[in-house]
Amino acid sequence: MKKLLATLLAAIMLLACIPALAESESVESDPRPFPSIGLVMDDYSVYGNCVNFVSVESQPVEHHDPYVAIAQVRYYAMPLTDIVALETSAANIDEKNVIDSYIAYLSTAVGYIIVSDAADQDAMLSAIDVQLEEGMNLQEVATEGNWHYYYLTVPVDRFMGLYDNPEESGLNITDEEAAEEKKLATDEINAINTAFPALVKESEHTTPEDPAEQLIGQTIQFETTDLDGNPVKSEDLFKDNKITLINIWGTWCPACTGELGELANINNRLKEKGCGVVGVEIENPGVTIADVKEDAEALLKENNVTYPSVWCPEGVSFFENLGGYPYNYFVDSEGKILTFPICGAAINEYEAVIDRLLAGEKVEAITDTGAQANGDNKYNVIVYDTDQKPVEGVVIQFCDDTSCAIQTTNAEGVATFPVAEAKVYEVHVLKAPDEYRQDEQSYKTLEDYSDVTIFLDKAE
Repeated sequence: MKKLLATLLAAIMLLACIPALAESESVESDPRPFPSIGLVMDDYSVYGNCVNFVSVESQPVEHHDPYVAIAQVRYYAMPLTDIVALETSAANIDEKNVIDSYIAYLSTAVGYIIVSDAADQDAMLSAIDVQLEEGMNLQEVATEGNWHYYYLTVPVDRFMGLYDNPEESGLNITDEEAAEEKKLATDEINAINTAFPALVKESEHTTPEDPAEQLIGQTIQFETTDLDGNPVKSEDLFKDNKITLINIWGTWCPACTGELGELANINNRLKEKGCGVVGVEIENPGVTIADVKEDAEALLKENNVTYPSVWCPEGVSFFENLGGYPYNYFVDSEGKILTFPICGAAINEYEAVIDRLLAGEKVEAITDTGAQANGDNKYNVIVYDTDQKPVEGVVIQFCDDTSCAIQTTNAEGVATFPVAEAKVYEVHVLKAPDEYRQDEQSYKTLEDYSDVTIFLDKAE
């Protein structure tokens, strides 16, 4: 595996170095809508002349009271043409996953566009559990009615460090070439972060709206096949259930596969309520059923999954640009979406949402806690890598409003916090081992004693 990774990384950097020495041609583009952050924005005008690829993508709405929505500006250490060439060069799903991991490794978030109806900046940050740290810069760049627009720049030290010791980082380039690449990245990132605040201010402002909320009441309809290639219609999957949980998952997604066993248990309980689960398998572009059929069927069998599992249909908007996986819809017997989808593994929430819907309640936006209840009278933080192997030596911070405790994961990847009071605690990865990427996310426990599961990406 290490040899393959080194070869791929060398190919990436060699491809990236050649066009870095040439001037980019000017580009023309049109504004595009970003409904969740309330902007119609020509973002390409900021980075279209960059040598390396830049993306601006809306993230799932973070909070509804106050409303807080975010779009991430991400910078890659290679041009888009090289990314496409690498992704299409994979001979199988394993190589594709390795390539995708490396492309992610050679990228970094450089800034965030944030919109909120909270007049107080601290209230906005508190709503999304963000604390400004050294190297971050938050500026309010526009106000439209009750809406406040911010631009947040973040440190890129880890990304720039790739160029300081190219051999240690696995880069097959000379120190001189690495210095050129670092200067290019520095100049482009600085230009991007200088231009975006002005663009946000000058762009057309609309009323921000959560795209997930707009889905409620729409009907999901599709035709596809099961994993054996037999034709399946959505109406046949939904018609016998009062409510169906559509779980969109992939064999490449540890958070997806990690919850299959409990989803099987939930489905067994839902049968008694006239409800059920349907799995929709989604894989990387170009991957066919034949490529993953054996792995997928083994996972389903291992986890005692008996509910229907089908292949993701092409050209159906409900399964495109989801922003995260697993992704879950709740629909009635006709396929009508009943409430906010859940983005992310939230195994403790699924059945509770269905029970509330059966009771006629209106279910507001659902926030994934990343936690699952246990009966241990303690909180466990469990860390795996993307191969679902436990990670030892991860420093975990576990905090309430007044104090924090710190533990390091053991050989089983577990850090245990035997606190006397069961309530919601915040969990952070303070330090990951050198062979893993640092996780900057904030996690929460349940109010009851629970397990929080975290997946770390490998750094190579």
